[in-house]
Amino acid sequence: FGSLLEGGLGHDKQWALGAHYTHEADIQKVVQPTIVQPWLERIESLAKHKDAVAAHYDLLNYVVLDPACGSGNFLYVAYRELRRIEVRLLARLEELREAEGRKELGTLSLFPLSNLKGIEIDGFAVALARVTLWMGHKLAVDELTLAESTLPLADLSGIKVGDALRLEWPRADAIIGNPPFHGSQHLRGVLGDVYVDWLKSTYGIGVKDYCVYWFRRTHDQLASNARAGLVGTNSISQNKARSESLDYIVENGGAITDAVSSQVWPGEAKVHVSIVNWVKGPAKSHRLDGREVSAITSALREGTSRPNPDRLERNSGVGFQGPIPADRASSFRKTKLLTFSPGVMLITNPWFGGTSWETMSSTYPGARRVAGSSTSG
Repeated sequence: FGSLLEGGLGHDKQWALGAHYTHEADIQKVVQPTIVQPWLERIESLAKHKDAVAAHYDLLNYVVLDPACGSGNFLYVAYRELRRIEVRLLARLEELREAEGRKELGTLSLFPLSNLKGIEIDGFAVALARVTLWMGHKLAVDELTLAESTLPLADLSGIKVGDALRLEWPRADAIIGNPPFHGSQHLRGVLGDVYVDWLKSTYGIGVKDYCVYWFRRTHDQLASNARAGLVGTNSISQNKARSESLDYIVENGGAITDAVSSQVWPGEAKVHVSIVNWVKGPAKSHRLDGREVSAITSALREGTSRPNPDRLERNSGVGFQGPIPADRASSFRKTKLLTFSPGVMLITNPWFGGTSWETMSSTYPGARRVAGSSTSG
């Protein structure tokens, strides 16, 4: 269904939405640490029947939200794992009942499909997400030989169409997903000036990579001890994007529990991503890039704190980042860029983008290299 969604949207709309199918191996890097492991740890620590009954009640009311749910892949995997967890919990409850010599509780309620919530801006994707979960219900019943009917179809009105950054989110114990990929330099071209200005005024953090707003909104939505796991571009652990995403999380009661610091995205998007799981509260354990560590910093490195480099005041008014091309150089071949900086000569040259100096000098014989300028243009 993820492949069907990408094909149905077409390349241009897929790019505009930042919609990219997530493979199950990467989904599990969110679902396992954010949903499965905390539940299994709780179940295995149960020592009394009454505690198992309380855990079962909590599971029946456990809500998972994907605010950018696409065709429902994250929700499907989460649902399947929760049904497996339910089977283990009910077995543990029975073990404790027998050990304490208690009467049978009778027929117990089962985890409802309607506890899966989602928001997605594309209506076609919402329809696919609902079908994905209905199929997931049937597959879970067959796999676990559950004595429950899959008809009539469960009410999935909790999977709704809308722009999640503009909507109120439902209560959730776990928020998971893969928000849209868009770099800060592309936002105005993709989303438009009005929308970007709304982001700036609403979140008060300027123009950042699109996923930054999702990380921030997710953390604000979490109740105490609730958990989240999101996939984002790896810029969330770097410089200005980190200050408004992962820094914001750890400075506001969050602890990163499990993370992949950076990996190549396996799909068509040419990006490196980070996968970050956290809890709004204290964390008992930490795992970074597949190994146990003492703690994880907002830079997605091992440790309890990260260095905060000082600004070099001597560079003020002298050293700075100039214009960054946000498109291919070919679109600028007929234009000229006029740049004036204190202490630097006036330059009027063709815009070269990120091409090497050797390529530029052969392509544009009239180009001049300015002392101190980058060899990449």
